[in-house]
Amino acid sequence: MSHQTLRELAREYAKGIIDKDNYRRLRAELINAIIAGEIVTVDADYPPPLVAPSDEDETTENVKKDRAGLNVSDKKHASESRNTTNLIKSLLIKKPTLVFTIASIIFVVSLIIAVILFYPEPPNSY
Repeated sequence: MSHQTLRELAREYAKGIIDKDNYRRLRAELINAIIAGEIVTVDADYPPPLVAPSDEDETTENVKKDRAGLNVSDKKHASESRNTTNLIKSLLIKKPTLVFTIASIIFVVSLIIAVILFYPEPPNSY
């Protein structure tokens, strides 16, 4: 078996094709061959990560026409939109906590009612 990459070697070991001793021996041979220059390594060419546009990016401002038909940037509307978005996000974060709290209160109250209704009477002590 000719292993050109450490990844291929590790995959075969993970699949159980080669045992631990052979994996270590082949890995050592592969690393020594890379260090000696017998095997040429190629850098991985990964695409750069995507970056989300920030909220303060002024290249795409909300544009509104005034009564004269002129385009006027509406920064107030943009800030209101951001505030509304932040409010919605905060409500979505708080909503599960509120639901959990209400469910817990209902559960505890139902347990108290069940204990009061179904608790056996003590035996008569006469």
